This record gives sequence, structure tokens and C-alpha cells, in this order.
Amino acid sequence: MGRGTVYDNATTPEIAKALFKCGFTDEEVAEEFGVTVATLYNWEKKYPKFARFRQEGKSFPVAKAVNALMKRVEGYETKERVLRPVKQIQAPGKPNRPPPRGRPKKVKMELAQVVIKDIPPDMSAIKYYLGNKTNDWRDKQSIDMTADVTTRAVDMPPEERAKWLIEHGYVKKEEKK
Repeated sequence: MGRGTVYDNATTPEIAKALFKCGFTDEEVAEEFGVTVATLYNWEKKYPKFARFRQEGKSFPVAKAVNALMKRVEGYETKERVLRPVKQIQAPGKPNRPPPRGRPKKVKMELAQVVIKDIPPDMSAIKYYLGNKTNDWRDKQSIDMTADVTTRAVDMPPEERAKWLIEHGYVKKEEKK
């Protein structure tokens, strides 16, 4: 008989949801609980709360990715902090020496200003989005190149049909002796 389960209805679903929200896979969550993936799936069947929390946790990273993609598709504004070095005042009587070799001089920085930057829509994100949402924007177009020879040949008068079949290599021309 197998060892006892570590499932606790009060904490296990909450912990699993948090792990799935962070992008953990089923294998990684199972490893965190010290169980197999099969046990994780059994919990999902046996405990509805666990199944619901697992689904909610897994949908969060997907929603986050979709939101980030749409942000890139539409363009957005962002605040950027611009820093500048603080002017250091030299103590009187102390010479201005360069820092020892191999060690960069430490410079204090202060916030100079906050700039609002306009990030335009990203063409790669737009192409990706449209390629997955519509058939008109896919990189590969599927074109049906099959032809129904029998229909075409059947529609022809007998003389034309024979000539056409010989020309296209479907029937060999009889040689006279």
C-alpha cells in the first residue's frame, strides 16, 4: 500500500494556486508537494476545490501574457526615471585621487526627472496577433491545388477527351504498324 497523502483541504489548494500563478508546471507543483503528477491529477478528480484553484492559478499567467501582448499590439505610455550623478564636493585639503586600479569609482545618483515615454505599437506583436486570430494574416496560406480530372474529362466530347487524355499522359497513343 502507498504512503499517506499530504493533502490538506485547508492549505493545499491555496498553495497550489499560488504556485500555478507563478507559472509552475504540474510536474513542478507535484515536486513541491513531494508527490507524483498522477497524485496531483487524482486530487483534481477527488477534491473540487483543488480542481477549481488549479484552474484559476493556471489561467492567471495566460491572462497576464495576453494582457502583455495586447499592450504591445496597441502601444502604451510608460514612465521612465532619469538619473544623474550627484556632484560630489571635495573636502578642503584632500587631493582628488583616482580610484585604485581595477576598482570603479562609486558614483551616487539622484532622480533628475520622470519622463513619460510613448511606446508605439509593435509590428511583430500585431503580426503575431493577427496571424493567430484570422486566416488572412497567416504566414502560410493553404491553397487547394487538387484538380478533379475525371470531372473535366467526362464533361468533354469523346474526341476531345481522348486527345486531352493522351496529351496529359493518362493514356498512351496507339502506334500504327
